[in-house]
Amino acid sequence: MLRASHRVPIQLCRRLLFSTTPTPTLPLDPILNVPQLQKDLTDLAPSMAKSLTTVGYWTNLPTHINTPPLIPSTIVRTIRKQCIALRKEGRFEQSVSESIDDTGVVTTFEKEGVWAYEPDGADYDTAPDLLTYMSIVIGMLPPLLNNAVNLHNAVQVAANDDRRTLSLSNEAFNAKLAVTSPGSTYPLHVDNTLGITGSPQDTR
Repeated sequence: MLRASHRVPIQLCRRLLFSTTPTPTLPLDPILNVPQLQKDLTDLAPSMAKSLTTVGYWTNLPTHINTPPLIPSTIVRTIRKQCIALRKEGRFEQSVSESIDDTGVVTTFEKEGVWAYEPDGADYDTAPDLLTYMSIVIGMLPPLLNNAVNLHNAVQVAANDDRRTLSLSNEAFNAKLAVTSPGSTYPLHVDNTLGITGSPQDTR
């Protein structure tokens, strides 16, 4: 983000001295190394699948295993700055959730002290690295995990005759950012866009 000013041509800067018309800020290009991220996701998918199916989570932070993080700290800081910029632009709104009782009645409630935001393409000029990172992870990771988990399960079929398969979608998803104030809480939950019955109207 700090390099943006260096991208303005010298002759344009000189013109600004004689003009009262503000010049729009040039959009930033992402500094995220896209090919490297794609390669790392592909290489790490088997270990992700194994960890998710055995312990329920995955991490490759240096404190856990001797491999570098998925994205370097410089990119993490850049994405964080871009998220802060979006917050300052007023893109975060009061976060809400819903509960559905046994009769199907939906009750919507606010999550106290939680503000959320769903990124879209209009935010690219403010957060190019954030949107690029999310786009690649959402597009690549589901099929990679599906293949890795299903391959692992296929090996186990002979032992327990369990033919469960994983079918994560890279088309039906909900990407959110959230910021919380001190002391904020909300119920533990799982977002399920197709619910228990497989219907878009059933968000349990």
